[in-house]
Amino acid sequence: MKKSLFILFAFSLLLMSFQCDDEPSEVIINNNFEATVSNGSITLNDTLWITGRVSSQAFNETLGDSIPSDFNRDLISIYRLRSADNQSNSVDAINNFEIIEKVGQTSPLGACPNGGLSIEGILSDDSSEYIYRIGLKPTIEGDFVLNWDFDTSLTNIDRNTEILSNYPVDGNPNTIEFDNCGIVSTLPNIDTSDQLYFFSVE
Repeated sequence: MKKSLFILFAFSLLLMSFQCDDEPSEVIINNNFEATVSNGSITLNDTLWITGRVSSQAFNETLGDSIPSDFNRDLISIYRLRSADNQSNSVDAINNFEIIEKVGQTSPLGACPNGGLSIEGILSDDSSEYIYRIGLKPTIEGDFVLNWDFDTSLTNIDRNTEILSNYPVDGNPNTIEFDNCGIVSTLPNIDTSDQLYFFSVE
């Protein structure tokens, strides 16, 4: 009898472990940042300001309800445009700017610190959203492009895409080739992306 009870107990534990494994994990959907860039043309004495904000709430699809979110990071790459003569028509360029942290904090992105910035927003006073405000103060003149690496929405209607026409790739004025620490990736048509923002430093 004791042996039968032990087998029954062990079998019930085994059944419970299978049930636990089959339980679906929670599906959390975070909101994406919205970003705004201050101006499309600046001088060496100016600062280009980037403001980002995202809701501090996420949606728990499993529960069907909103929950607090700790998703507060945005990712931006900065490139300087250049002639495409046998090379890409843009190159990583964070070192061409002084980074000003007015709201939030920045840190180099991954293995290529000159290519990207990780920006950490801070919680607003009413705890409804995470916010950052970062300034780029140029140290050289030239044409540049910002590229958001997450699904960030740009609120700027005009993204100054005509600037790229001065740097064609094989005669194509809408192609951009990003050189990030020597690794080149190509976007054949910039019209397919709404996460690029071009600007000039005069």
